[in-house]
Amino acid sequence: MSSNLPLFVIGCSFVFAVGGGMVVDPAEFGFSPDAAPDVNAAALQRALDGGGRTVRVAKPGVYGLDRNV
Repeated sequence: MSSNLPLFVIGCSFVFAVGGGMVVDPAEFGFSPDAAPDVNAAALQRALDGGGRTVRVAKPGVYGLDRNV
């Protein structure tokens, strides 16, 4: 299995609908096209944790992830 699974976000917002209520930008947790895949996976997981929120990636780019979140 590949340890570097890319998530492509190019030219648009990518939204993870996890519930209603609060909208969170995972960049607040360190999610970045420039970050290492393990850092991105952990940051995205922190943004998703707790439920009841929509996670919206505002910065277009290629985001590497090294695992499922």
